[in-house]
Amino acid sequence: TGEVLAMVGSVDYWNEGIQGNYNAALAQRQPASAFKPIVYTAAFLQGPLPGYPNGITAATMTYDVGMEFDNGGQPYTPVNIDRQYHGPMTVRDALANSYNVPPVQLVNLIGVGPVIRTAHRLGVRSLNQASQYGLALALGSAETSLLDLTYTYNVFNTGGYMAGMPVHKDEETPGLRTLNPVAVLRIEDADGRVLWQYADETATFQRRLILEPALAYIMTDILADNEARQPAFGRDNAMQLTRPAAVKTGTSNDNRDSWTVGYTPQIVTGVWMGNNNNHSMNDVTGESGAAVVWHAIMEYVHTRDSLPVQDWPQPASVVERVVCQTSGLLPTRYCPQVRELFLADPALGLDTQPVQADPYWKNYSVNVCTGRLANASSPPACVEDIVFFDYPTEVRAWARETGQRLPPTEYDVADTGSPFSPVAIVSPPFLARVRGTVEVRGSATDDNFAYYRLDYGTGTQPDVWLQIGEQQSEPGRDIVLGTWDTTGLSDGAVYTLRLTMVRTDNTPVTSYISVTVDNQPPQITLAEPIAAAQYRLGQDLYVPLQAEPDDNVQMAYVEFYQDGQLIATSEEWPYTARWDLTEAGDYTFWAIGYDAAGNSAESAQVSIRVVG
Repeated sequence: TGEVLAMVGSVDYWNEGIQGNYNAALAQRQPASAFKPIVYTAAFLQGPLPGYPNGITAATMTYDVGMEFDNGGQPYTPVNIDRQYHGPMTVRDALANSYNVPPVQLVNLIGVGPVIRTAHRLGVRSLNQASQYGLALALGSAETSLLDLTYTYNVFNTGGYMAGMPVHKDEETPGLRTLNPVAVLRIEDADGRVLWQYADETATFQRRLILEPALAYIMTDILADNEARQPAFGRDNAMQLTRPAAVKTGTSNDNRDSWTVGYTPQIVTGVWMGNNNNHSMNDVTGESGAAVVWHAIMEYVHTRDSLPVQDWPQPASVVERVVCQTSGLLPTRYCPQVRELFLADPALGLDTQPVQADPYWKNYSVNVCTGRLANASSPPACVEDIVFFDYPTEVRAWARETGQRLPPTEYDVADTGSPFSPVAIVSPPFLARVRGTVEVRGSATDDNFAYYRLDYGTGTQPDVWLQIGEQQSEPGRDIVLGTWDTTGLSDGAVYTLRLTMVRTDNTPVTSYISVTVDNQPPQITLAEPIAAAQYRLGQDLYVPLQAEPDDNVQMAYVEFYQDGQLIATSEEWPYTARWDLTEAGDYTFWAIGYDAAGNSAESAQVSIRVVG
């Protein structure tokens, strides 16, 4: 209803030693991680983004690893409260556990402006100095009041509606909320006549839809997910009530502010704990301070008022899908599967469900006797199929440093034969990436030569072999053994080539190589520079270039072009370069990405202007 049921701004109004007559519920304080739901909501609202064709969702994979960001020319490396990083995870897990790198990544992606506009839209009336906020805004560095933040959370609780009294016309500010919470419900004169009343009939009570109900429901579902937050907070944490409750804590720098804001379908409660003089509380956090008070208040009020246990109604535009754990993409037979919520509203043309199959959970044939990847020469008794998560490039260093379970990178020594052996496949080389029509070269000779045959099979130890071309009765060295058409084969899959030379006494001699087929070109976008960006000579030194390529197997390198001229090549993530500014003018940039098989793709062109 938007009614303020209770407000306590000080523990002791008359205590001058603690500035007790100061209403801390209205004070401007850093909300810290209690601001993160606003950040994620802003990301949800952006729709399709570079690298995220369906937009940011609760299932989107993000990275909690050490990253350095450019924060207005200054390096910024966010850290977590436990001084550790936790690797790749979904947005749901990142928010539930309040990890710090993922929201900074999102603000770096969408910009500070959308976050501020979303905060204003949801009810925050501060944050009026946009130029003063950098990426730390993602972690709640800008100040707001406990009243405003609690009112904002009520929008999530009511399915996207803001309830309250219209802001007085003298206080209306473009872009800020148009309703206010209400503490006075009725005013009567001495004779009991009603002079003013908070009610529908008098238009003093209003409800306005300001957030898509599906997004409000999904945010509530994340904040109420006690299972998801267990890695950071444990199972029996102060945020868990004896009924469904959505809640978020926050702890500002140096433990100056301890926050908890949360709700059930009936009541929203916000708690701030701290010192009026802004001194640190040493080791008091959002969880150990404000959350304990919030828990006690919520349990007491619901019991005192005999409020029934309720859950939030799920909008028809929220659909539940099975996705792969960690990646949030469509499931394969190899990935652990979880259920996730998505916005899908055909009437509005909105569908955030994933369309890409997971490429990260992969099955590897491993020689468990050697610890290496198996091939056709490995002893069958030692070969086992093992599923690994193939960590993206951005988090592989973290995976190695933290001892994550990684797939082997080396193969068993294959019986490929020496290039000088009478029976050997010389080209393509072992573990090559191949595409299209492949010319297989090598040797097949022997004093008792009868014929040779070239075959291929799926995987490193095929059960079925398919012949390439016809059986050949002419021996030779360094010859074309056969021509292999890979265009109809599975992209990204490993295949094994087998050369079999048979002697006149019917004894065979074999040679094997394994290769990866990749006929699918990469995808690539130019993340920087931004289209229509303007740079100034003397102020800006260079134009930053960053490409975001994606390939189903392996990227090789990226070339950057400026007005048709190759200006830089980058061979490793994050695929960046710089173009020094020398004279004013209009310039156009693009990038071409090449994968390890030689497939290529070109980004859209981006034009910028350099002024004197």
